[in-house]
Amino acid sequence: MHRSLATVQLPGIACTRLLETGHMYCQDINLSDGKDTAYTILKRVCTNPDSYFKELTTAPATCSALDIWQQEECSSVIITFCKAIDDLLDGGVPVRSITELCGAPGSGKTQMCFQLCVDVQIPVAFGGIGAQAVFVDTDSGFSIDRLLDIADGCIRHLESVYLKQKGEDMKAALKTFSRESILQNIHYIYREDIVHCIAVVPLIKELLKTGAHIKLIVVDSLSFPFLHGTSSLERTRLLYQFLGDLQTLAIAHGIAVVVTNQVTTWLRPGLEWSLMPALGDSFGHRVNQRLMFTRETDTDFKAVFQKSPTCSQLSVPFKISSVGIRDHT
Repeated sequence: MHRSLATVQLPGIACTRLLETGHMYCQDINLSDGKDTAYTILKRVCTNPDSYFKELTTAPATCSALDIWQQEECSSVIITFCKAIDDLLDGGVPVRSITELCGAPGSGKTQMCFQLCVDVQIPVAFGGIGAQAVFVDTDSGFSIDRLLDIADGCIRHLESVYLKQKGEDMKAALKTFSRESILQNIHYIYREDIVHCIAVVPLIKELLKTGAHIKLIVVDSLSFPFLHGTSSLERTRLLYQFLGDLQTLAIAHGIAVVVTNQVTTWLRPGLEWSLMPALGDSFGHRVNQRLMFTRETDTDFKAVFQKSPTCSQLSVPFKISSVGIRDHT
């Protein structure tokens, strides 16, 4: 069976040019005289034609279920500082997957994103992964003051851990783990429309090439740019393209992707209104896990696991204090 060009991660213009010259399948590329016209086309429209040409002329790699299981067992997670949520997530927010946080305004979605941007930087000496984060802001919800409050809370917590254990590696790590270093390791990107959002992925790839140790990508909010200015069909296509690009990046580099989503009202059979995540049912099939946040009081919140590969639909309480996300006590 011939392998279609659609199975290769090619830039859109490169795929169009190849189709126009009769390259419908990877097998259409003629290697008898070396590199044929396909390579010439790639050189004109791609910045790295050799890698794309290699992918076109090489059988796709495969792996076994055992390989995937071993990879997952060795993968890191990002804690949330709420043990109830971490336990249900099997330790924390996983890498190589997309986690959706949905809820009404004021339900704690952005607060959780801030917490994760700090927690991903916890030094290895304290059981963290000592990495960096990318925060993609689409609705101007980014707050430096709130980030500093959460950073201070995390620093104080690590200092208390060090006082109990007195590890020399912990002492050294605390010297470089400060408010300034935490802010320095969060790459902030503001995007207000769909086209600019899709362009975020190539930008993150460039950051990775420079040696940035990125293990978390936050998009807050994903729904805001995708709910305006496009038809439903076009919106779904662009949304799937963006999420597909994010997931490919997450799998290739072991990155956790966290997106926030708004809620909308939906009329159930029997004329009963309820809150549902925005962006439609098809979006729910594209994320790996979904948490619905609700606000109970000024400081008390609830997370409902609506979709998860590791647990059934459960509800856990948590609170948001001046120092960030914590267990409900």
